Amino acid sequence: MTVPCKTAIQQWYKSVTGQNTAIAVQSAVADMSNDIFGYYAVQLGELAGEYALLHDSRIRSCFSIAQDEQGSSEVDLVADPAALSLAFDNLDLVVGSHVLDCAASPHGVLREIERVLVPEGHCILIAFNPFSIRGLSLALRNLIRRRDTHSLYTAFRVLDWFEVLGFEVLEVRTVGHRYSVDHWPILSRLGWLRWVINKYSQAFGHVRLIHVQKKVSKLTPWKPKIRARPILKPGMAVNSNGHAGKTVNNSKEHG
Repeated sequence: MTVPCKTAIQQWYKSVTGQNTAIAVQSAVADMSNDIFGYYAVQLGELAGEYALLHDSRIRSCFSIAQDEQGSSEVDLVADPAALSLAFDNLDLVVGSHVLDCAASPHGVLREIERVLVPEGHCILIAFNPFSIRGLSLALRNLIRRRDTHSLYTAFRVLDWFEVLGFEVLEVRTVGHRYSVDHWPILSRLGWLRWVINKYSQAFGHVRLIHVQKKVSKLTPWKPKIRARPILKPGMAVNSNGHAGKTVNNSKEHG
């Protein structure tokens, strides 16, 4: 039986590893948005209604948007992330939790986020890290069962999409990288492998956060250069009143 993408994500966050990762995600979002001010902020995606990621935000009004009616009592609006019923240039901050992991059109979701953000507005995108143990297990599960309930994208690919839309990348961070290596029997015999995992585990965190800012190019209006007409031309005489006269034909005067 195929488990819906949202249900699978929520079930994982209820595990011990998921709960620890959720705490790390909340801390990272609070840190990234600490200096962001404005009027409106929105949390959308699979964690909306489950975790208040905007609890510590300094923005005046914060709302949550879910994609379906499941758990809608905890959210303010139900809408498709790729078709938000919000006005252009209206939000100062968008926190998207796993909106690309379950999206049929990830480009459409990012374009919609760009549309609703004000110039210089911020977006914090949360997604599973495809290079983590969680990401590799999802990829293997999809390959064996021939299903595509999750779509995990590398940071390079997502950053490229953001740059095409005119965003500036401010920070990329992974969280949830404390693996329980002590419970792996094989690691007790392979000390060097345990050392490698502990040293470089930060790059393989379960969840990745990307913080970007919307940039709008300021085009300077082009003005054609109008050259001033010369007051005097070769052969033009000036009378006693200071006005230019007709051209003098020296060849006729001395002919």
